[in-house]
Amino acid sequence: MQNLMCQIEVAKDIAQVERLLECESVEKKIREAFELGQTIFYACFDEVPIGLAWVSFNNFHPYWARPFVYVADAQRRKGIGSMLYRRLLVEPLPNNVLGFQFGADVQNTGLRAFIESVGFKRRLDCYSMVFDCDQMQQPDYSVLEENGFYLCDFEKALELSLDINAFLINAYTRDHYWSTPVSNDSVLWVQQLSKFDPNFSFVIHNGKAIKACITSRITSSILNIWWLYSDDKVNDYLQTILLSHLAKFALLKKITLADIEIDSTKTNFDQLYQSIPTKKIDIWQVYQHAFI
Repeated sequence: MQNLMCQIEVAKDIAQVERLLECESVEKKIREAFELGQTIFYACFDEVPIGLAWVSFNNFHPYWARPFVYVADAQRRKGIGSMLYRRLLVEPLPNNVLGFQFGADVQNTGLRAFIESVGFKRRLDCYSMVFDCDQMQQPDYSVLEENGFYLCDFEKALELSLDINAFLINAYTRDHYWSTPVSNDSVLWVQQLSKFDPNFSFVIHNGKAIKACITSRITSSILNIWWLYSDDKVNDYLQTILLSHLAKFALLKKITLADIEIDSTKTNFDQLYQSIPTKKIDIWQVYQHAFI
């Protein structure tokens, strides 16, 4: 299809792009962008706005900016999205930004084709899985005893002076090497570490140090499994034990349904994936476009 020639301008107020507010999800994003004072570009043909784009930032993962490009349905596949994206590429960004990062549902083939066409490379797949707690395999506690390990809740771990926060910060940072979070001393960690429920979180330790940890919380009677890490690849098998233990514990609390997200970059991805009795799964693909 022949590309459409149009102008790209900076939107001074939301009234200039009102025609693009028909999609509820897009309208919400546009209003948030204006509230945050972000620079919003829009493509205009015959004085009618037909597409827009801007860049947002994740303060917790500051090294990869998030571009947003939207084109009206009737004007797609005419080169407008690519034109808007190229405009974002020349917009000055903080010096610490390594490139753009974008997420797309695996079933959204049109969106994936577009972002690949403008230079993005797939970095990983994120599997969002829902399962019944009573279908999870029983935990094999004998393995812990054989290796001198102990399983306990967060309250007991704190009594033993085990530094849960330090373990989680280091493990999360190591696991997200593809999109490094803020430095270990950032105050933003306080918010992240407060999102889970210590009553539904457990550790495996050897009496001196944490070897594996799982965190979760309950939302609308569903067990949301938050973070699941071990201290070293050799102890990755402990994650499966923690997962099974948490499912068993949830059942005791009358919680029957759970969800978890696991990234394909995890060193024990295959082991975890095969251990989860999935009843529903969504796959989200993460793409990155490095500037260098």
